[in-house]
Amino acid sequence: MLPEIVFEMDPDGRILFLNHNGYEQLGITPEDTARGFYPLELLTPEDRVRARQNIARVLAGEPISANEYTAIFKDGRKVSLLSHSRPIVRNGRIVGLRGVIVDITERMKLEAALQNNEERLRIAVETAHIGIHATDMETGKTQWSPELYDIIGLSPGTIKTSEEGWKIVHPADRARVLGIHHRALDPKGNGLFFSEHRIVRPNGEVRWIVWQGCTYFRDTSSGRIPYRRIGACIDITERKLAEIALERSENKFSKMFEASPQGLAITTLDEGRYLEANPAESYLTGYSREELIGRTALELGFYCDPEDSQTIRHLLAEKGSVNNYKFRLCRKSGEIRWGLLCASRIEFEGKKCLLSTVSDISELRKAEEALELSEERLRMATEGATVGWWEWDIKSGAVVCNDIYYTMLGYSPQEFPLSIERWKELVFPDDMGAAIRVLNKALTENLPTFVAEYRLKCKDASWRWIQDIGKVSERDANGRAARAIGIHIDIHDHKVLKERLFKANQDLEERVRSRTAALEELNESLRHEISARYAVEDELREKTEELAEINSTLRVILRKSREECEENTIKLAATIRQLAFPHLEKLKLARLTGRQAAYLQLLEEAFELITSPDVSSLSDLQRKLTSSEFQVAGLISQGKTSKQISEILSLSCRTIESHRRSIRKKLGLQHSKTNLRSHLASTRNIVPRINIG
Repeated sequence: MLPEIVFEMDPDGRILFLNHNGYEQLGITPEDTARGFYPLELLTPEDRVRARQNIARVLAGEPISANEYTAIFKDGRKVSLLSHSRPIVRNGRIVGLRGVIVDITERMKLEAALQNNEERLRIAVETAHIGIHATDMETGKTQWSPELYDIIGLSPGTIKTSEEGWKIVHPADRARVLGIHHRALDPKGNGLFFSEHRIVRPNGEVRWIVWQGCTYFRDTSSGRIPYRRIGACIDITERKLAEIALERSENKFSKMFEASPQGLAITTLDEGRYLEANPAESYLTGYSREELIGRTALELGFYCDPEDSQTIRHLLAEKGSVNNYKFRLCRKSGEIRWGLLCASRIEFEGKKCLLSTVSDISELRKAEEALELSEERLRMATEGATVGWWEWDIKSGAVVCNDIYYTMLGYSPQEFPLSIERWKELVFPDDMGAAIRVLNKALTENLPTFVAEYRLKCKDASWRWIQDIGKVSERDANGRAARAIGIHIDIHDHKVLKERLFKANQDLEERVRSRTAALEELNESLRHEISARYAVEDELREKTEELAEINSTLRVILRKSREECEENTIKLAATIRQLAFPHLEKLKLARLTGRQAAYLQLLEEAFELITSPDVSSLSDLQRKLTSSEFQVAGLISQGKTSKQISEILSLSCRTIESHRRSIRKKLGLQHSKTNLRSHLASTRNIVPRINIG
């Protein structure tokens, strides 16, 4: 970050390192240093020899003072440089030198200018156009130098008395100047007088002068009295007019500052504290002028993104100003607005300050975002729909289009410059006449849009159907079309399909005619068959009545069979309770492992279900579920978790979860929020079959 050039150099004089300002001031790039850059080449021939000698002395370890050189940079500028260098020592050995180069061109110019000014000052002192005047207060005699007569525009010797001298003072300033004159005659004062006022030359020209001098007193028996006055007069007309112009400019700036519709502020350069703010700045930020003065933007939380403050300071340090920087501004109310900042350095009341303007671009930002969104939607729509767009400058014949226009025809994007002549070369000859007629009609008759369908030649020499939709977007003062825009839509597949459908419709109509004749012949034969079927239906009706009687008899037999089956089921359940349950009670008294106890509980519950009144529904569920699913269903109905079931059946949890999903699906619960355990427990139709052996 140093403003001077910092460098490192090898013993051959090749640059090894340069800081940022070194590259910028010397006008070279890092690539130049990588290829080998020797700064001695920039020096003038007479300084180049001396520089090599000084480098040799540094590499030899001799202490040398700073040296001045003259260099000619790549851009032709001739500059004066002051070089300070010291050896680079590594492991006790000098391997190069490093140093700092200071551009002293301006200093050299100033020194030369100073010498020149000193000479000019000497001459000016000798020849200064300063009017000298002296007045003898006792005799009233006045003496004026020729320069003073020249300033007031009179011939030497014209003014004889002080009264005659007062007449040249501008009437509007005369009373004030006389008052200064009388105060300078007061013995109690120091006798000094100073005045800036106007004079009127004999030709009517008004000039501004500085009148400065001293009244001398002496003591007498009657007191202290003035006896002599000496003074000098300088014509300051040009300076005074410049001051008046500056004052008017400052007044104008002040009025513009206050009346500006943009937020204007003057802040300190180092801290960014507000020194002045106009009403627009107060309105934009939401703070009054009194709340702003003495505080910084960071203290007030103006920046929604703190990085904006760092970026602005970096731009000021690098470029000295900020132009059109967009940032988000947080107002006092918390509302977020978009601001556009411009700032530059100024001198204000003797301090280095920053003059900044902030414009509220929130609405513009919304419009830009909407436009960007609209353009992005248009781009996505055209790319997604394979739509090529074009814009035709009718006067020049030039055509601008997007990449899809080319890729639609098999070309690479922007493969050739498109023009109206090239478009005519691509159009299928048989379609050219109709396309040109549609286009000319749109250009001459001021139609809102035009639509044309034609074939274009692809890169592989094939022809592709295109639908061209466009409009005239601009006309000249005479109403002639100047610019047109439009889109190209690939309708080749639609056209091909339409042709195929047309041919298919023709084939279908022919087939319908053939089939109609065949159906008429077939209809005649069907009429004969229907007559024969009526006879068969009479015979079937008789057999149906006979089968109905047989079916009634079978229903009676089936009902008796079901009653006998239920009777046998009750007997079987009673037998199981007599034979199995006593053994189960004995097993409960035995010392069992946790798994054996679980199996015993499952077995007992299974027998309970078998011998329950709902056992008749068991066969239906068994037909729906596999053996493994049947076992899992039984354990779920008993409130077992997937992990407990996996331990009992020696299966993985993933397998148990898979069985759960299958059971829900087979029971019609896959889209229901019904709890599986509650469903199984409420129906009581699950009989787990666990192979304990």
